[in-house]
Amino acid sequence: MATTWKFYLTSDEAWDAMYADCQSARETIDIEQFIMQYEPATKRFFELFMDKARSGVRVRVLCDMVGSYQIYESPVIRDLQDAGIEVQFVHPVSAWRVPNWTSWAFRDHRKLLVIDGTIAHTGGVGLNQKTKAWRDTNIRLTGPVVDQMQRAYDQMWQSVKEDKPIRSRQSREFVEGFTFLTDTPWFRSRLFYQNLLGTIKHAQRSIYLTTPYFVPPLRLFRRLRQAARRGIEVRLLLPMSSDFRIVDYAMQSFFTLALKSGIKIYRYRAGMMHAKVGVIDEEWATVGSTNLDNLSFLFNHEANIVTMRGECIEELKRHFFEDLENAEEVRFETWTRRFLGWKILELLTWPIHSFL
Repeated sequence: MATTWKFYLTSDEAWDAMYADCQSARETIDIEQFIMQYEPATKRFFELFMDKARSGVRVRVLCDMVGSYQIYESPVIRDLQDAGIEVQFVHPVSAWRVPNWTSWAFRDHRKLLVIDGTIAHTGGVGLNQKTKAWRDTNIRLTGPVVDQMQRAYDQMWQSVKEDKPIRSRQSREFVEGFTFLTDTPWFRSRLFYQNLLGTIKHAQRSIYLTTPYFVPPLRLFRRLRQAARRGIEVRLLLPMSSDFRIVDYAMQSFFTLALKSGIKIYRYRAGMMHAKVGVIDEEWATVGSTNLDNLSFLFNHEANIVTMRGECIEELKRHFFEDLENAEEVRFETWTRRFLGWKILELLTWPIHSFL
């Protein structure tokens, strides 16, 4: 099957496409979510999964326990299991697990849906009502790369089942211009992070990054500043305000240094920007679950599609510049003249950057 792709730019649009693909499932539905909640906007998925399971489709649901706490040990989980659905939660947090710090520190932030091993979705879209109108990016894929996505799901499923960390090596091979790269909290398994750092280091013309949370590891921030200083066009698209106020203060604490280096910063003002997208040199692009923050790169399980297909890259670049039309550029002159109190609050976040 040849590779095809399609983008959805709000959670609501992505849900409709994911739901339609699940309706067409004949053999398997494998879903992995950080946030999966039973609410008016999302309960149709739970009902469809139960209908499919009763009709003979194997359905597996893999959720992060902290992100999906609303349904953990709730009646809807028992309903899913009674219908024949296999359900697992990543790193359950309970009193007896507190001494095992990996059970509460390392979260599964990946968003992945694979249907019949032939259709897959990934991106930044969760299944919770408050995100319904958020600007996000979800990609639907068919073709050989779906095999990589299925293997990544199976590895995580088995890891949770055996209560062992993922340590197996994943293929970095591009198939028809696409690859699926995962990150784990283990240093040698941060495939996407290393790929991103290397691509930024060797960038020749432009770096366009969109993220809802920008509290980067210092190594990544240094690479971006170095790129801007050597004349690369570096643009960051961030939300005007996110859903976590403390993260906003931490994010803003990087602005002065970034602007001094020549990095251009834009803040999206048409709602919550939750997309995690990058385009570098019009030769490399990514979309997935990874935020540009320490939490994603150092502590979470994450997964991103990376592509070198020109048509796909051009489409993501077009989305970026369309979003800039609804964004406000941060100017160094006005940013440095802000109220002193805001600057102090931002400065106070530096000691906790490694945990945001």
